Amino acid sequence: MKEAWRITTDDWRRIGRSWTACVIIAGLALLPSLYAWFNILASWDPYGRTGRLPLAVVDLDRGQELKPAATAGAPDRLEAGREIVEALRGNRAIGWSFVSADAALAGVRDGTYYASLTIPEDFSEKLSTVLDAEPLRAEILYRVNDKLNAIAPKITASGASGMLQQFNEQFTGTVSEVLFRLLDRIGGELARDRPALERTEQLVYRLEREMPQIRQATVRAGKDLDRAAEVAAAAQKALPLLRGLAAKGGPAAAGAERYLQRSAELRRALAPAVRQSLLLAGQSAAPLADAAAALRAAAEPQGRTAEAAARLRAAAEQAEAGRAAAEALAALLPRLESGGGSGPLAAAGREAGALAERLAGTAEPLLGAAGALAAGAAPEAGLAERAAKAAELAGQTPARLLERFDSELLPRIEAASQRAETAVREASAALALASAELPKAEALLAEAERGVAFGKSKLGELSAELPAAERGIARLAAKLRELREQGSLEDAIRLLRSDYARKAAFLAKPVEIKTERLYPIATYGAAMTPFFTVLSIWVGALLLVSMLSTDVHLEPGEPAPGARSAYVGRLLTFAAVGLLQTLLAALGDLLLLGVDAASPLLFVLGSLGISLVFMTIVYTLVSLLGNVGKAAAIVLLVLQLAASGGTFPIQLTHPVFQAVYPFLPFTYASRLLREAVGGILPEAALRDALLLLAFGLAALAAGLLLKRRLNGIAARLAAKARESRIIH
Repeated sequence: MKEAWRITTDDWRRIGRSWTACVIIAGLALLPSLYAWFNILASWDPYGRTGRLPLAVVDLDRGQELKPAATAGAPDRLEAGREIVEALRGNRAIGWSFVSADAALAGVRDGTYYASLTIPEDFSEKLSTVLDAEPLRAEILYRVNDKLNAIAPKITASGASGMLQQFNEQFTGTVSEVLFRLLDRIGGELARDRPALERTEQLVYRLEREMPQIRQATVRAGKDLDRAAEVAAAAQKALPLLRGLAAKGGPAAAGAERYLQRSAELRRALAPAVRQSLLLAGQSAAPLADAAAALRAAAEPQGRTAEAAARLRAAAEQAEAGRAAAEALAALLPRLESGGGSGPLAAAGREAGALAERLAGTAEPLLGAAGALAAGAAPEAGLAERAAKAAELAGQTPARLLERFDSELLPRIEAASQRAETAVREASAALALASAELPKAEALLAEAERGVAFGKSKLGELSAELPAAERGIARLAAKLRELREQGSLEDAIRLLRSDYARKAAFLAKPVEIKTERLYPIATYGAAMTPFFTVLSIWVGALLLVSMLSTDVHLEPGEPAPGARSAYVGRLLTFAAVGLLQTLLAALGDLLLLGVDAASPLLFVLGSLGISLVFMTIVYTLVSLLGNVGKAAAIVLLVLQLAASGGTFPIQLTHPVFQAVYPFLPFTYASRLLREAVGGILPEAALRDALLLLAFGLAALAAGLLLKRRLNGIAARLAAKARESRIIH
């Protein structure tokens, strides 16, 4: 390494002693920067200057009169060609020139214009057929001269397409506005008539729904008329009987009066009887409790006695008496309730019924237990608890009902008795009234017989016409439902009646693209800076190996260095000049050209690292192979220009270039500098830097391993080449 460092220091000492060498080194350091700067400036903002591209426009359109009925308030003449020309006059995207047809054709041929647009005579005429049954598509003739430039036809075609899209949007908006204006008018008329239409619709649906009932009603009406005729006839036959009943009305009224007298006596006795029954039912509580105690005592070893059996029989007899009283109350009280099963008397009856069931379920088991005790056997298990619960219920239910008796039950019992008396009085009055109204009933029956006869005749006519009416209503309802499935009337009105200008504008341009730039770069030149800077670094390396010698030239008497020392020593000299080249280029990009890099530091450091890698690769090729290495470096340059994805996306290139793309140092160098200019994705920048380092280390390893072996071969090849007297 010491020997290599001596070679490097000697190189710079010799350069410093020769002003000519200093000028050459300075020129070599500056030339790559100029290469990068000129290319970046040339492509700084080409798409911002497309207004300088000349494109001819010819308007031959003669316009078209529109049908008055179709305009709906819009202009009655269509001048589409003139509208396009007026729009283009305010458009600075392309250098539009408005000329005659002959001048446009001649200009495209001789290169005065890159392309031309010709609007034909029938342009507006065809556009006006948009509302016809068979509309005609309008055309604009676009002529282009492809041989003038590779990019210009693409730009002019893009400008023409943008103009056409703008016109299509405007035309679509105009036509849509006319249509929506007409629809709005129709919607207004529908809105005014909507209530009547909806009522009619609902009436049709109602008729359809009720047609079966109507049909059944006519059948029932016929049967009812038949029955009415029968009833009228029967009533006529019953009139003599009614006359007899009326004659007997006097004795019946006297009997009703006697019933009312006895009813008052019963009403006075009813309340005490209910109270007595409650008391009787409650008297079973104490014996049942005593029976429960006797059963518990009998469970003891000395408790099974004849005395306990007697107590159980007494309790059973008392429970049976209480059950009978409770059952009587359960049957009587609900009948006295005026509201059916929802009043206090009905509730009291249900409570008495529950008590009766409990007493009935306790009396018989108590008798069985008494017999078992008398026989010296054990009574039924759990009977003491059941007797205790029955005693508790027999004590609570009558007490609760007696507590409510005077305030709640007694008034309702008396009210029930009074209702019965009222019913009897009303029946007696009705009987008297019937005697008085019998002549009127006879006249009414005669009139009813005549009405029934007339109704039967008209009902027959209606029944004959009903099937046809039913079919017509069904067809009409089906059609209305079909229309309803396609949208309600409210939806149709809401769709028709709207802001037609806004809807027309939406229909002309229903979708807008929202662009989100993740790594924005201000200009096209800034976007191309990574590629041109990388290219200038490789070109700088080629300039150095072309102008400077990779061989070490010794002073007289100076010992020859080793092959590896000579390789490394001269590589350090080349690398130093390469770093100077790259530093000038990178700083010039940022400071002179004003490239706005997201990370200026990474841009400069990345460029210097790329310089070391590229210089190592190019120097190693020339150091090992001589002129063949120079040719290989140039071939690599040409290959990487096409296959590194610097100008066009690699996916758009030939498959061969796509195949070699991952194996070229240009690929990762350009991507690393793009990270610095556009925005850093750390993992991507680290990956590209490591892959570049791998290329550099591979070239360095090849130089160290192969320099000694190939040195002699390269020298002999160079000597043979010099014998030609035209190759140095």
